[in-house]
Amino acid sequence: MINPEERLKAFQAENNIFTKGPLSLVVQFTRLVQDKQFPLNSDDFQTSSKGQVAGLGGGNLKKILKEHGITQQLSAEGGRTSRGSMGLMIKYVDFLNAWNEEQTVDFSVVEDFWAEQVREYFRNQPFILTADTSKTIGANLDELFEQAKKRQKQNPGTQYLGTVLQHLVAAKLCLIMPEGAFEIHGASVADGPTDRNGDFV
Repeated sequence: MINPEERLKAFQAENNIFTKGPLSLVVQFTRLVQDKQFPLNSDDFQTSSKGQVAGLGGGNLKKILKEHGITQQLSAEGGRTSRGSMGLMIKYVDFLNAWNEEQTVDFSVVEDFWAEQVREYFRNQPFILTADTSKTIGANLDELFEQAKKRQKQNPGTQYLGTVLQHLVAAKLCLIMPEGAFEIHGASVADGPTDRNGDFV
């Protein structure tokens, strides 16, 4: 029997649920149907105009994510107006119904899974280095460092600032050193086991 995480990962990959619109929908819909009777009927979760998924909203999404310790805003509309939400909802209903036929769906596990995917979404957002000519290079870099510090605070245990600094040092060394003069090692790789004295040797 497929374990819940593998089942959910497969559904996520098949339906490209990696961006804020689809994630907003599955997080809220999971909460919406957790006390419903199976089999679920997708018609029950459509607005009267049949144009949107009922029950979705930014406030509701924010409340659910906050329960999982996520305070960043994923979507102001909560996926309500996202293109493709209706089709995804129907597929998700079919997925949950098929799962329930095999075994009881543990919605707390499902919701935890989607919450972790939201965290992953935020972790993967790029840092932005602006080239504001009205500021010094140092001031522009300070803004970049603040982004890294903020991300680090939101994801304890991950050294974003150190990694950003290593990339900048590596870039500078590549500019001033002859090609092949040194190797660049990962910021998260310990020096001891690899028998080296630092990240640039």
